[in-house]
Amino acid sequence: MKRFVMLALVSVLAALAMTATAGARDTALTPTERNLQNQITALQRSTKALTKQVATLKKTDKDLVDGISLAIVLDECTNALTADALQGTWAVIDQISAATQAGKTYFGAQTPLDDSGVCTALGVSRSQVVPPTVAGFNTLLGLLKQSSMLSRRVAL
Repeated sequence: MKRFVMLALVSVLAALAMTATAGARDTALTPTERNLQNQITALQRSTKALTKQVATLKKTDKDLVDGISLAIVLDECTNALTADALQGTWAVIDQISAATQAGKTYFGAQTPLDDSGVCTALGVSRSQVVPPTVAGFNTLLGLLKQSSMLSRRVAL
């Protein structure tokens, strides 16, 4: 019986030794496997960095689109205000010529430029008063001064 127990014990120890040796062989990587593992780790780091860059670029892109949209809207309102001032000037010329040249006019009635409601949306009132004023431009400049988005852009 002692021999049987001893044989069983030796068998168990031999099996454990073989398992440990096989496990050690599985965890020991070949140089090629180590190289591939290093490449995978480097790619994971690169992917993480690139993901951050993409998020930053998307935010910057949105900011640029917003800024360009704002510039277009402001430009359209500025053009309408300029047209109003110019047409008001023509109206003054017509008034002077009518009074001094026996009713002669040079420009006639003017049609206001259609700004598609952009100035109204910005809270800028347009008028073709005679003589022309810069009131609309002052309102527009006040909006620009208050705009934190524009202040941030100018600082760049």
